[in-house]
Amino acid sequence: MSEELSTNASTYIMRPDQFKEVLNILNFTRFNGKNYFEHICIIFKDILTDTQKKTIREMTDETKALEYIGSITKYTHS
Repeated sequence: MSEELSTNASTYIMRPDQFKEVLNILNFTRFNGKNYFEHICIIFKDILTDTQKKTIREMTDETKALEYIGSITKYTHS
């Protein structure tokens, strides 16, 4: 079986409120980003171009960042 994702597959990313709830867990930010925008870039590191990552890191609205990533690839919160 191929390890590639199906074109219908969605990548999981936690909701912004979930991300904020776990920020204080030891080493969480080390592996998951210091803010939600970094988190998006880490989760989608193999999909996003450097320019797209820069655009996301410069955003200030999490909803708009999710809309932006949704225009690039499929994702799910469940």
